[in-house]
Amino acid sequence: MYKVSKLMFYYGIYITILGGSLLFTPKLVQPMLQFKDDATVWLQLFGMLLLCIGFYYVRSGLENNIQFAKSTVIGRIFVCIVTITLTAMYHLPINFIVVAALDFVSAILIIMLLPKSIEKTNSSKLKM
Repeated sequence: MYKVSKLMFYYGIYITILGGSLLFTPKLVQPMLQFKDDATVWLQLFGMLLLCIGFYYVRSGLENNIQFAKSTVIGRIFVCIVTITLTAMYHLPINFIVVAALDFVSAILIIMLLPKSIEKTNSSKLKM
């Protein structure tokens, strides 16, 4: 497994745990995110989406899917920018920026790890 694939796998585990928490135990997570009680169904819906996305990341990591890793970089940076903007505009809790920062850091790590993974992928294709 390439380093970028390991990062995708572990990030997928993180997203899956976060999604599962939101879906199955929203009342435990709600106070940390400072949401009102009437937001429970939205948290569960978001949790379901994160659970699915986490599964995609785990599978792509296990399959050494370099193309998927490349395509997530722009999305992660976009999520970071939008989250920070919405947090500032609507005075959301700082917790949202922490989650956005994790996305940004993981995007930078993928950018740094991709060249070596692409090189390994190309050299393994030549051997076949």
